Amino acid sequence: MKIFSLSAIALAAIASLTACNSGQSTSAQAAQAADTTITVPYYNAFSHNDYMRRHPLADALAAGFNCVEADCYLVDGRFVVAHDLPADTARYRYLEELYLQPLFDRIEANGGKVYPGAERPFYLMIDIKRDGDNFYTALRPLLEANADKFCSVDTAGNFNEGPILLFFSGARPMQTLPAQTSTRYAFLDGNFEELGKDIPASLMPVVSDDYRDYLHWNGFGTMTDSDLKVMRDLIAGAHAEGKMIRFWGAPDTESWARLQLAEGVDIVGVDNLGALAGILSEQ
Repeated sequence: MKIFSLSAIALAAIASLTACNSGQSTSAQAAQAADTTITVPYYNAFSHNDYMRRHPLADALAAGFNCVEADCYLVDGRFVVAHDLPADTARYRYLEELYLQPLFDRIEANGGKVYPGAERPFYLMIDIKRDGDNFYTALRPLLEANADKFCSVDTAGNFNEGPILLFFSGARPMQTLPAQTSTRYAFLDGNFEELGKDIPASLMPVVSDDYRDYLHWNGFGTMTDSDLKVMRDLIAGAHAEGKMIRFWGAPDTESWARLQLAEGVDIVGVDNLGALAGILSEQ
């Protein structure tokens, strides 16, 4: 069964920091020390709320995951990684230290790729918690200063593949990012209601939405025929536009993970990295 179809679908349709020089954090060092024996990742595997793990990014890399999520706030010009912003600023952790610099270091060490044998970009989803347009305006110079690290769309609308495909969910920059006329190094996560709206995959390569708004299965036993039809229609709709699809707020069960892989869901989010890695290793 072919399960790693996401980039073949999405990237085919897409195509027609100041460098972070502060000292490496413990997480950055852990990411560099991640299991480098994994040369080709599990392209479908998505680390949900990755920043909550003992070793953000590093644990996902060690498990061979190709997609991670970081929730972020813009605070005084810095990008704070957190689901709920800590009251104590001493507990702040930053996007550059947890994710960007460790990924940049791996790219340099692996000949221009996060995983040395990868044939597709690494997916970094930033869930902006508030003020999406201000967040993007602040982050944009950092992306442009590290242009060789990111997928981009140039002024002619051509997609250029890079080591990282960075896309925004949550409080998305819906004004500033689509209006950008210079080369762009970031993308948007869409929702299912935005399918059929003539939004190109070069702007919105992924669509994701709340599982509970569309499906009712609890993740155990067998999905009902009615739910399965809805699921298949959503997958077909996304793929017809050359977009990857992801469900969030879904049951975190083995049956749901296996069904997603069997039905062609491109990005399979889990909390238990080992469980999904185990399933994927069977393929």
